Amino acid sequence: MKKIVIVLLCLPFIAFSQNDPRSTKSVNQLSKITSDTVKGKFDQIQIFYDQSNRVIRICQTTNKLPKSPYGNISQTTTHFLRTQDFEYAGNNSYPTLRKRAIYRYDSAKGRDVITNCQVQYFKYKDGKRVGDSVFNSYSLEPHYRNGVEGDTILHNETANTDPTIFHRSEYQISPNKIESSHDASHYASPPNKNTDNVSFGLNVKKAAYEVHQFNNDVFGYYFTFEQFDRAINPLKSLNIAPYIASEIFDFTSTDLDPEGVPINRWEPPCMPSNYLGWSYLNENNPISYTKNGSDGTTRHECPIKNHITIAYTYNTLKLPLRCAVSIKTIDLRNPGMANNVDGIEKRHFNFTYDK
Repeated sequence: MKKIVIVLLCLPFIAFSQNDPRSTKSVNQLSKITSDTVKGKFDQIQIFYDQSNRVIRICQTTNKLPKSPYGNISQTTTHFLRTQDFEYAGNNSYPTLRKRAIYRYDSAKGRDVITNCQVQYFKYKDGKRVGDSVFNSYSLEPHYRNGVEGDTILHNETANTDPTIFHRSEYQISPNKIESSHDASHYASPPNKNTDNVSFGLNVKKAAYEVHQFNNDVFGYYFTFEQFDRAINPLKSLNIAPYIASEIFDFTSTDLDPEGVPINRWEPPCMPSNYLGWSYLNENNPISYTKNGSDGTTRHECPIKNHITIAYTYNTLKLPLRCAVSIKTIDLRNPGMANNVDGIEKRHFNFTYDK
């Protein structure tokens, strides 16, 4: 899956992003998905709503439990990983802009700092999203004074602040396909294009997320969905779902294979990282799919792929309450040998709804 540059118009939003907004949710609206605890840590994605049940924030955090067996939940250490904040005009159900941010913990400062941020303005025509009219983008870069590297600063990568910086985007949706592209040149970097291509019926069949580099190299992640359950996808009912339908609601920073072989020991560069995510577009929930990658220069299929299976338990409304995720890493280079490279790893996730 493509790496999305993430989120925010920085200084006024930094203070806002550290405080979860208060919200009122209707019954059976998804409020969070929480991973199981591995090595004293768990990850969580929370959804916050306004009084009109519109999504105003999606926030992913990593949480470390206290080492002492006598610790309590208030002593849990929480760090931001990613945030998305949506804004609306009047009572409209469609968002006018989105602020996205990626964080890392700065041990010297003792707090989370933003490493990438972006403000994205949605562009509509006849009630459908057709692109993004303006991008305000920032990234954390070293600050040099008299040739000496000092503290890092958020460098402005907003279009029109520099003639070498630009953003162009298109978003097209038809009854069975979504095509999205974001063509961008960033500070001190050659231009590249990110594309999403999703084909679907009631559920997503295939999805391709690619980065097209200036030298024609293409790196991508590709998903083939084989089987879905007959239950309800809780993301489908979110008001933002029709407008970000090509995207994935995912635990992108969560290690789904914590006991696996380190990636730098033997895996090729096109090896897809273990992945868990759900599409806003689906009617149902995926229970079997394959993720693969391309090797960049030739766009050949990566010889390593992941096969993911998900088993759910549901409530009486056929909404998922819990799922067990099994990941099998397969080496296609040795078809005559046992191809289960890394065994089967399992993680569990719990779904919480407002009641």
